[in-house]
Amino acid sequence: ALGLLVPAYLTTMGLSGPISLGTMAVIGIASALGDFFMKFSTVRAGVHLPAWTRLSLQR
Repeated sequence: ALGLLVPAYLTTMGLSGPISLGTMAVIGIASALGDFFMKFSTVRAGVHLPAWTRLSLQR
């Protein structure tokens, strides 16, 4: 929720007026952390995307 809600909130606040470079940095960092934890939790759960193989093309 952190990686989605914090950037969304800060971006919405930025629509009503100018936002500083520091705020933009917080938006980027929060978004990157959210992406990292989403990928980390997916890997921890053992859910992986299927690997591409030549066998997958043969039907």
